[in-house]
Amino acid sequence: MYLSIVSVKPLEDYCLELVFENNEIKKFDMNPYLETGIFKKLKDEKIFNQVKISFDTIEWPGGIDLDPEVLYEKGMLTEKILPKCFAPPPPRKLRLLIDSASKKLPPCSLPLLRHCR
Repeated sequence: MYLSIVSVKPLEDYCLELVFENNEIKKFDMNPYLETGIFKKLKDEKIFNQVKISFDTIEWPGGIDLDPEVLYEKGMLTEKILPKCFAPPPPRKLRLLIDSASKKLPPCSLPLLRHCR
């Protein structure tokens, strides 16, 4: 099974920034491919920069595309984005969440919440 690409951004020197559905961001170097077959057309930066998402991979004008498995396996991991639900809220919002939660929880859990403040 492969991971879908959810975002693509062309970079300098014929590289791509790819965001996969697992929130990994990878950099993929297209230079090794630019001397072979249909990929030669991508040497034109205007065409190269027209890369877009097509279904679960990327595509350029003329139907030029790459397998998402190749992009994932040969791409270099640059970072992993944490989903927003795992990002800690600002301190004020955290206090408000704790206060509102303490009104809904049984009394035995209140000492734990007070400790979090």
